[in-house]
Amino acid sequence: MSIDLNQFKQPLENISFTSEASAYLEEIQKNLDQDFTPAHGGHFSHRDMQLLVNKSAHQLSERLRASLKTPIDFETLRREWAVVVTDYHRNDNWGFVSQKMKPKPILTDDQKVFRELLPYFGLIVLIGFVCKIAFFYYGMHNAADPTPESKFWLIVTLIIFFGSMFYFAWKKSK
Repeated sequence: MSIDLNQFKQPLENISFTSEASAYLEEIQKNLDQDFTPAHGGHFSHRDMQLLVNKSAHQLSERLRASLKTPIDFETLRREWAVVVTDYHRNDNWGFVSQKMKPKPILTDDQKVFRELLPYFGLIVLIGFVCKIAFFYYGMHNAADPTPESKFWLIVTLIIFFGSMFYFAWKKSK
């Protein structure tokens, strides 16, 4: 799940934590999607999950500021986080409605580039293996026995090769 953790950290920026509490805060951030699972199954949309994270961060921030302890120790952070998560589950997901289908993952730029280049790899396989083997096979047959049948299969291979190249170029030009 793609959660913007900067929005979770923002309300907690001006609060000082002990080293144990800081480590526990990192653990909380790693497990946000597990702490805020829908009560009746299903999945939250990316937008709803981000709103849940923001609301929980603000509630945790308010509770920690009210505790009057500085710096916040591990036990205080653990106790206050448990109160926030319990409040979420007792109040029926804070009114957020889950959906049956899992939302599509938000792709990173690298993943988008890879998906864009994937058809080109298929073309390389087509050119490198299938057409090259067919060129060699029918070309050697045509050289050894120049009959109309061997010439026909060599021409069919050339038509398939150039046809697939033009089709791919036409398809990718859109």
